Amino acid sequence: MLDELATRIPGAVHVDCRGKSADDIAHRLLRAWCVGESPDSLIAGARHIRSDGIALLGNVQWAGEFVTSSEARRISQRMIRTLKQFSRPALQFVVERSADKPWVPAPSRNDIVLATPGSGETRSGEWLDILARHPAVLALAAAERRTVPLSVWVELCRCLGFEMSSGELAELAESLSDRLLITDGSGSEREFGFDAESDRHRIRLIRPIDHGSLLAALLEPLKARSATAWASVGPTGVYAARAAALHAAHAGLLETLLADGQVLANLDATGLLEGMAATWPRGIPQDGIAIDAHYLEQLGLAAAPHAEWVAWLHHSALNRGDGALARSIVAEFGDQLPWKTVWTECRPFGTFGRPEGPEAVRASQPWDETSGSRDFPELAWSHSWRLPTVGPPVRHIFDGHPGESRPFRSKAVSETEWLISGPTGPFVVDVTTRPGEHPHLEALPEPFVSPITEAALWRCPTQAVAQNAPTRAWLESSFGPRTCRVLSEDELPSGLTHSSSREFLTSIGWPSLTDQLPFVHTADLAKTRLAEVSWPDDMDPPESEGPFYYLAEWTGGSVLLDGGTGAVVQDYSTGYSSFTLSTGLRQFCTLLRLYHEFLTSPFNTPAERADARRSLWQWAEDIDPATEDADHWEHVFDGDLDFWGTE
Repeated sequence: MLDELATRIPGAVHVDCRGKSADDIAHRLLRAWCVGESPDSLIAGARHIRSDGIALLGNVQWAGEFVTSSEARRISQRMIRTLKQFSRPALQFVVERSADKPWVPAPSRNDIVLATPGSGETRSGEWLDILARHPAVLALAAAERRTVPLSVWVELCRCLGFEMSSGELAELAESLSDRLLITDGSGSEREFGFDAESDRHRIRLIRPIDHGSLLAALLEPLKARSATAWASVGPTGVYAARAAALHAAHAGLLETLLADGQVLANLDATGLLEGMAATWPRGIPQDGIAIDAHYLEQLGLAAAPHAEWVAWLHHSALNRGDGALARSIVAEFGDQLPWKTVWTECRPFGTFGRPEGPEAVRASQPWDETSGSRDFPELAWSHSWRLPTVGPPVRHIFDGHPGESRPFRSKAVSETEWLISGPTGPFVVDVTTRPGEHPHLEALPEPFVSPITEAALWRCPTQAVAQNAPTRAWLESSFGPRTCRVLSEDELPSGLTHSSSREFLTSIGWPSLTDQLPFVHTADLAKTRLAEVSWPDDMDPPESEGPFYYLAEWTGGSVLLDGGTGAVVQDYSTGYSSFTLSTGLRQFCTLLRLYHEFLTSPFNTPAERADARRSLWQWAEDIDPATEDADHWEHVFDGDLDFWGTE
């Protein structure tokens, strides 16, 4: 229907999304809209569109090579949104999706629902009859690939307890040729699937799959082949490498899989990321190899050779001090790694705040030796190390952003070991490939449309949400020693009747900030005490009676303490409309402390900084609901004031 409709609409493009990735579809649309050379990113491609366009996207719910796939979401939310936002001409999209497929978010609210009454129940009844006569069809429905080779279908039958030969399955497929799909695979084997993907979905609803049992049976013979890459075993090994994470996601076992280095080393990067997206649809949690994989994907490393991907996972595990996981990865895949980290002081991905001293982990045996066992005084001048044209085969993963040069610098420390210095910290690698020196490996492009995975909101530092937060020690650990000015009871004005404010000023103290934050400079109460100020005559009247005491300058205007309510307010001279900045001194100082830590955190990647900023906004609303509607904080958390007064 959409194909015919496209012929009637001038300039319309129809794309059947079944089995295709969001990247595939985006490239198809850009070509149709006369974007010539392949752009580096979808945003760049959208900016080169020169005329209006209409795209009719069919079968969006069945997009992607995997049965459980995030591609529908990437198409309807990421791809469409990016194309419409960054193209100057007007682009319109018609998205076909099944109304009962919740994994396809509608890009707009103008849905037209077309239904065929009763057809679903009839079809389900027919499949129940087929499954009763041919239970092997259930094994095909359990597959997490759209089509699978005959040998994989045989293996899936075994995993579910159905003993079927390849000949029997081929004969079964021929007898159900009106319902099953038979295609020529990439190898010599034919591949089998469902003519209508909706039938697979229907079968899974009426006969739920025990993915846990299937996964255990699938992995058992592969794990028995220690130190053997699954992809080299044959079609079943290739299938397990690509789909095991998705079966684990359905069974609630992905975290168990991620903790097993033998399995992790064999998982295909894309299949792993799809399994993570299915396990954590609202985002990957902090702390662990999963968040490392997410940020490695952001850096484009999912497209790297598999052995290199595993080397970075091993490196990330060591950065977290997870020696057990790192050991098991090396035991399974060590001979195939192009390099392996043997010592590291690198900052783990997804870390908020500044490092509190070296946390190096000795990666080689004995594993119980702690950081500091190796000393590299030459790191003091690593910034001056030259960048030769050849070096260890470690990709310069942080050097791919326009206008930002952040290459690794390296120096040989033995015949096989290289000391590497970079944005995340120093580490030592043992190069296992020969020759040991290779041409400069450039950073890989970031995902074209968007990453498969997303990061969840980061956890707020516990010191910010503790019952007595903030403490003076925590404030000064970021603002600087002795920045908090503590006043005695005698030094407080009698007009300050708010007891919690008095307690804060006499126990914690008001921080004296000069250049810690670009948009706010606070009073040094050791010099000025808490000075009462009159409300400006040329400003709108205050929303409370006061009295008011001067605390700080915010973007050139005055920040005041309301002596009656304890609220931190402004007299409208700041240029903002919201009267209340914060409910009280504790909340206000906590928010300033968190934002200072954000600005001074050495994030590894722009993606981490963006995730931390998004999280910080939510932390602020949780700490002080007054920030939710305050336009001051909106500018702060958007980053608009990060360079206030310095431009």
